[in-house]
Amino acid sequence: MPLTSGQYQVQRKFLSEVVKGVSLVEIERGIQVSTATVNAGAATDTAEEPIGIPMVWDNASTAFVRYVDQDISAVTGSPLPDGSAVAIAVGDRRGAGFNTTDVTLGAVAVPLTVLYREAQVDYAGVAFGAATSGDIAEFKQAMEKQHVVEVAAASDVATSYIS
Repeated sequence: MPLTSGQYQVQRKFLSEVVKGVSLVEIERGIQVSTATVNAGAATDTAEEPIGIPMVWDNASTAFVRYVDQDISAVTGSPLPDGSAVAIAVGDRRGAGFNTTDVTLGAVAVPLTVLYREAQVDYAGVAFGAATSGDIAEFKQAMEKQHVVEVAAASDVATSYIS
């Protein structure tokens, strides 16, 4: 969206705020094993940045939807190559890292790029919204089963010297 008089440019989320690393196969051979483009939707139209949305496959709408408190163990039929139930949005339809404008998740599914396996993430960059701490723990556990591990940012860096 272009800026008009009186508006200020707001910095959008970067991929590096969420993803800290991906599979070596992807890095060394250029084979995309950590991300895929899927259909994403919602019950009501919601405009969101396409990076950092926790997603879960919804059997009824046959699309990935924002994760809040859904029962992950009940998910079947995910279109991801390994049948993964959960994922994190990491870009728009053009691929990982593309975040030039908001996407509208709604009744009409839109393509989003998601991270779903073989990666390292910092959950501080994931917008969990209304999810409770228990729901977030369930999501993280499901991601761990898909080989997506948490890499927390360092809280303190202490300088040390060797004399």
